[in-house]
Amino acid sequence: QFVTMVAHELRAPLAAIEGYLNAFLTGVAGEDPVVNRQMLERAKQRSHSLIELVNDLLSFIKLESKRVVRKKELLDVSEIIRNTVELMKGQGDPKGVTFEADIPDALPLIEADRSEMEQLFTNLVSNAVKYNRKNGKVMVTARPSNNCLEIRVSDTGIGIDAQHLPYIFDEFYRVSGPETRYTTGTGLGLSIVKKIVESHMGRIEVESEVNKGTTFIVKLPIKESKSQ
Repeated sequence: QFVTMVAHELRAPLAAIEGYLNAFLTGVAGEDPVVNRQMLERAKQRSHSLIELVNDLLSFIKLESKRVVRKKELLDVSEIIRNTVELMKGQGDPKGVTFEADIPDALPLIEADRSEMEQLFTNLVSNAVKYNRKNGKVMVTARPSNNCLEIRVSDTGIGIDAQHLPYIFDEFYRVSGPETRYTTGTGLGLSIVKKIVESHMGRIEVESEVNKGTTFIVKLPIKESKSQ
């Protein structure tokens, strides 16, 4: 079933790229340089989507493997979260999305793999931008709560209908509708997020209301140091 899903996800962009290149090479599209450039740009965009899909597949397979070696260390993720928000600001510019990050200068330490934490927060903040509205807002907070570090990533976007919420962490599951028609994605981002959280003995929750926004809540266990 997984291979079938992967094949389907790969086939559509590959067929589109082949179609654009074939039209360009055979001259079917004519000799208008503007039209030809548009086709090549679309082929490039589809190629980029394929690269994203392959990267997500590799991440997904790596996380599925029982032989993954994680370089866990005691981490204060405050800097990682702030850096992620800064990097994502450029992604939000075309839609006029603004960012609020309420992150203390220092957070309780957790035991985690740095690269996986970077991937975790990048995926969540990227999603908050992608499914937001024009001139919307992304809010990120982090606080200790009941022996856990609780990180919230909220948006003021289109929201998720209650019927879809139980499935949003499934592989290749994407909510379809008029507002998501032109939103690109591999359908693996939230699956990867959940696997990273669970591999760090944490949990992830989601709260959402249609047309009001979505909040993802990540809870990671605080690591008690030996001195404590």
